[in-house]
Formats: sequence, C-alpha cells, structure tokens
Amino acid sequence: MVNEIKNPGNYFVNFDGSSFASGIYYYKIVAGKFEAIRKMILIK
Repeated sequence: MVNEIKNPGNYFVNFDGSSFASGIYYYKIVAGKFEAIRKMILIK
C-alpha cells in the first residue's frame, strides 16, 4: 500500500480489495522503532 518514508503527520490510505479473495489477511505497520502486526478480515 505505502512503501516510502513519510514526514510526521496523519495519513489515510484507500485500500481496494476487489482483486483479493475474502479471508483473513495480516498487515504490518512500521514507524521508526515501532512495529505492529494486525489482522484484517475481508468480506465480499
């Protein structure tokens, strides 16, 4: 979705999952020393 360095601030990303199958997906957020892995459920 976004793979670049951003300046501090708030950002919004539109996700288009129309080409993905329904299911459970995991995504990773990295910001400096902070890392988080979260679960997303995509239902069509």
